[in-house]
Amino acid sequence: MPSRQDAQAVEHSEPAVQRRRLRVLFLATRDYYHPETTGGDVTLWENARYLALRGHAVTYLTAGYGRASRGETLDGINVVRLGGIRSLWIRTFIYYIARGRNRYDVVVTEGFGGSRIPRMAPLYVREPIITEWHQIHRELFAAQYPVFLTWPLNLLERLAARVHRDTFVRAGTDEWKRAFPAIGFRPENIFEVPVSIRPDWLAEPKGIPAEPPTIVWIGKFRRYKCAHHAIQAMSRLVPQVRQARLIIVGRHDDRAYERELVELATRLGVQPNLEFRFDVDEVSKRNLLRSATLVTVTSGPMRCCGSLRTLTSAVACRRMRFNLHAASVGRMLDSALRKWF
Repeated sequence: MPSRQDAQAVEHSEPAVQRRRLRVLFLATRDYYHPETTGGDVTLWENARYLALRGHAVTYLTAGYGRASRGETLDGINVVRLGGIRSLWIRTFIYYIARGRNRYDVVVTEGFGGSRIPRMAPLYVREPIITEWHQIHRELFAAQYPVFLTWPLNLLERLAARVHRDTFVRAGTDEWKRAFPAIGFRPENIFEVPVSIRPDWLAEPKGIPAEPPTIVWIGKFRRYKCAHHAIQAMSRLVPQVRQARLIIVGRHDDRAYERELVELATRLGVQPNLEFRFDVDEVSKRNLLRSATLVTVTSGPMRCCGSLRTLTSAVACRRMRFNLHAASVGRMLDSALRKWF
């Protein structure tokens, strides 16, 4: 359920106005409580959670997992789980045709990336659409996949972007807002809503750096996240700061890449200064960020949602306050909905 801090943030965020209660359908990949949730998933969930907190009726179509219920209410959101991630594209279509048509005021959909096979929702959804497009994937594809796969993947992304070109498109940064027209989106339809963190991150005591000096890297163990750059940097740092250590935190996404990281650390002589931590819960992750001497992000100049969330969380833990908490970000999305719908 939404926290007391959330409710207070909403209460004081803007003057009371006459509000229209919107029916909002989210087409997502994973919900916040999915064991394999990513930064993009959390961003979409936080936007949905804030809208529910503001009194909108929010339904969240997403993938199932394990013994999770097919339908339940979480954080004020009506969650509907449809099965495996790779079949979401067809399951979403069937659900919408059977139960969704003419029942919502606006649909918020992931456009590309999360659900593996794009839903192409504008081909059948008749309500106004906001598209969640995390990033342009060209550099990601080049880093992660063999050359013979990159050109069809780039073509698929451009095709999906063309399908969504007449929708409203959320960009997470000003850089992505300026970049998205290059793959076919209409510039006038792109709006910026940055990632957010929950207010309780700012309610905790200021973090204190640990001894010895500790560098923390958090992300998916995939080649495009470039964790190897952090290990390469350690090879220059360790001769000067012998006790420095690097903690790499994530899940087992790519075992081959994990082995490459270990081999790289051994070859560079920094294996004793390196520690891997897998499947770390949110509380432990927060404690790591609070005690870190340095938090490093290695995934490129125009960040994706996961990298931005790590940076935002780290700054919050060290008590550098700024305007990216959930109330501010949610207010931006809420204002956009009221403006257009």
